[in-house]
Parts: sequence; structure tokens; C-alpha cells
Amino acid sequence: MPEFFNKNKKIIYSAIAIIILIVVLFISGILDFLEVKKFFGGKEVVIEPDAHLMTNRNAYDIALLKAREWQKDAELSRINSLAGETGPNGRADDWDLLFVSKSLKNKGYHIIIRNREISLTEEIIFTGTGGELPENIISSKEAVNRAHQVPGYENEDIISVEMIYGPDGKQWYWGVKTSKGVVRINARE
Repeated sequence: MPEFFNKNKKIIYSAIAIIILIVVLFISGILDFLEVKKFFGGKEVVIEPDAHLMTNRNAYDIALLKAREWQKDAELSRINSLAGETGPNGRADDWDLLFVSKSLKNKGYHIIIRNREISLTEEIIFTGTGGELPENIISSKEAVNRAHQVPGYENEDIISVEMIYGPDGKQWYWGVKTSKGVVRINARE
């Protein structure tokens, strides 16, 4: 091995120098991985502006565990992203959820998630319905996309999104809140 190293010292040092230079260029932002990948014929990768934020399903999964500690039969009644904390695709790290229980009448369990952690839990007086969140529920991103298809709302900025269990006790709805108003979207596929 020492013989190989001695014969190829210049090549090895040059390779190490090139690797260090490339790393420094990436870290400093001069080189962009996506642009380099595109240059070499890679498929263009689109990173969504709020991809680092939680989806409604992430928030639900976190909160459901806590709600089931409150009541084993806890079901979601509503979930909404906190206003001003919502990205353009309906994602957020701050969510407000309300759960109900068939075995505990006139009570609800309120949970607030801030920065991906539960920051508040409280039992409240509440009369309403809830249900399991079905797998075929559309995402908050899809709800925003559908709201942007409504004439007059194509370019509206998103303030927050809210999904509620309908008063009929059978349906989930999204409310996509904009400065122009709220667009109601059926939440099932």
C-alpha cells in the first residue's frame, strides 16, 4: 500500500483537493446540487416551498396518540393549521385539533401542536361529532390545489386550511381560507 501511495501521490492529493473544493462550493451555495444534477441530464427535481412543514396527516398521527390517552374511542372532529403559519401547499408545523368521544358526552379534547410538538392539551365543553380519518382523504395540498381551480381564487394566498367532520356525521370537508374568503372542498377522493 505505501508503494501505491508513493507512486500516485500527486493523483491522490489532486483528488482530495477537488473533493474538498466541491464540498466548499456546495456549502457556500455557489454550486447547487439540483442544477448540477440537471446539467448531467438528471430529471428536474422540484422542491415545494413548504416541503419541510408537516402535513395534516402528520399532525393527526401525533395528536391521535395523545387523544387516545384521554379516551380510547377518541375521534377527530376538526383539524386546522394556525393562521399565518401555513405554507402555500397547506402544510404547517402549528396545528389545532379537536377530538370527541362517543363515551363521554358534551366534552372534547383540544390539542395544539407547535413546532411539531404538543404544546397544549385540555378537555373542553363541546357538543359535536367526529370520525376516524379515512385513508382516502385528500391532503391539504390537494385541497389548496382544488381551491385554486375555483374561478376568482386561482392566485389567492393561503391563510390556513381546516378540515371538519360535517354536520351530517358522514363527510369530511376542507375549508381553504384566503384573504378573499373560504373555499369549501369535499375532503374525500
